[in-house]
Amino acid sequence: MVRGVVVTAQAVLGQQGRSNQATILTPFRCGEDLSRPAAEPAAASIAIKAQHPLLRARAWRRMLTLDSDLSLRKLAQREGEVAPTLVRHFKLLKLSPEIQSYLSRLHDSKAIHFFSQRRLAPLAAMSETDQLKTFRQLQMEFGTLASSVTGRPSVAVRPVNRQGNGIRLL
Repeated sequence: MVRGVVVTAQAVLGQQGRSNQATILTPFRCGEDLSRPAAEPAAASIAIKAQHPLLRARAWRRMLTLDSDLSLRKLAQREGEVAPTLVRHFKLLKLSPEIQSYLSRLHDSKAIHFFSQRRLAPLAAMSETDQLKTFRQLQMEFGTLASSVTGRPSVAVRPVNRQGNGIRLL
């Protein structure tokens, strides 16, 4: 059963009673028939949104690779995003393999939030050496923030080297 939503608002827009346009954001698409239930989002979309942005970028890249008829714009529309959002996520795929490995293992929502797309995007433009150095600093910062709340560090930091030894979560 669909429940109706009634929004009552009064707004004075502009000066001297002139009419201006206003945009009202709603949790549903305006103009749709609200008498029928909305379609559930695809299970893949639900699972992707609960993950780190790097994992979303990998999934989106895989979708584009597997479907030659799928454009970036169509994929963005299907996922409820805009194309520039996907492009920003794709930049995370330029991070070093060691960093990507670490990020793909994150499950804690605080860690996922801390190592956000916005925070990591500048690293993608750096050399691999600078990426790793800056990422270690971010890990130290995250460990300091986590320990100030819990009293103990949540991340053990080990230097990442070429032999594959890297950072491990406790």
